Amino acid sequence: MSEKTKYTCKYCKTQFYAFPDHGKPRKYCSRACFCALAVPPVEKKCENCGGSFLFKMSNVHEKNRTCCSRKCIYELRLKKEGNSCAVCNKRYMPRKPNSKTCSKECRDVFYVGENSIGYKKGFYIASDTKQKMMLTNERKGYLSFYTAEHRILISKAINRELERNEIIIHINNSPTDNRLTNLFICSSMSEYSKRRHGSLPWPKKSNIQDFVSQKINVDIVKKEGLP
Repeated sequence: MSEKTKYTCKYCKTQFYAFPDHGKPRKYCSRACFCALAVPPVEKKCENCGGSFLFKMSNVHEKNRTCCSRKCIYELRLKKEGNSCAVCNKRYMPRKPNSKTCSKECRDVFYVGENSIGYKKGFYIASDTKQKMMLTNERKGYLSFYTAEHRILISKAINRELERNEIIIHINNSPTDNRLTNLFICSSMSEYSKRRHGSLPWPKKSNIQDFVSQKINVDIVKKEGLP
């Protein structure tokens, strides 16, 4: 066990006996002498809210502190480094340099259409079918926002959406020739397969007029020259 050692107070210069402070020599004889040499608190003005606060130099890591609270520190950082949400205009700290939105909800609203990562200028040519795919609104039962252009044109002509099992044939075998006179509707996948493999004759003219309802879009049909 350590014994009391004789020390000289750094402030009042009096000599006193005390145990070492965790193995280190004592500097002050009392709390009063310690406080007498301590750096007094300084009154500062908060850079964010403008209020005053007492700043103590006891923590050397905070000697450059300019805000009165953690809340003001965060708010000041938002003003200097934060971004404004492209949807709700709320200020937020971006996690990525190119971030545009403050939350998942705003991200789901913003990154659609032209802002979507997968946006291809509104259309693209499919690598497998070579068909022209057009950007459309969300479709019930489908994951993709893109629809084949010829299906969109036929839907407008017959005034209803095509069913999943209604397959379209390009009569001249050109997948980008989407004139209505070049399109033939197969009422089932079975019919399409038979025509593709020769069990049924390959169509020579369009049959879209057979699928037209009473609410036909006359202008579209006349423009395309359908009978």
